[in-house]
Amino acid sequence: MVRKELIDEIQQRIGKQKCYNGNYEMFSKREISAFLDAYEDVVVDAIGRGDSVLMYGFMNIKRKIRKAHKAHDFKSGGVVDVPDQEFVKIIPGAKFDAVINK
Repeated sequence: MVRKELIDEIQQRIGKQKCYNGNYEMFSKREISAFLDAYEDVVVDAIGRGDSVLMYGFMNIKRKIRKAHKAHDFKSGGVVDVPDQEFVKIIPGAKFDAVINK
């Protein structure tokens, strides 16, 4: 699913919502896109600060450090030192487990 399809799906699932003036209106695709942009920014900023993002039952996103180690160099056949590496680890929650393990 690409971003455009995701926005369309969210718009369909939310449907019409009651507004402050009592009318029912759908969120526009632009509003949903702005929400997704803000969500991405918040998650990236949090991970950049070293925080974890935990959405109970959905997913856990953490910044981890892979320790330095030695590895085989296939070009030379020797051993090379691999420095510490930072990476992002995404752990699926119970909702994903329920779908995958049906």
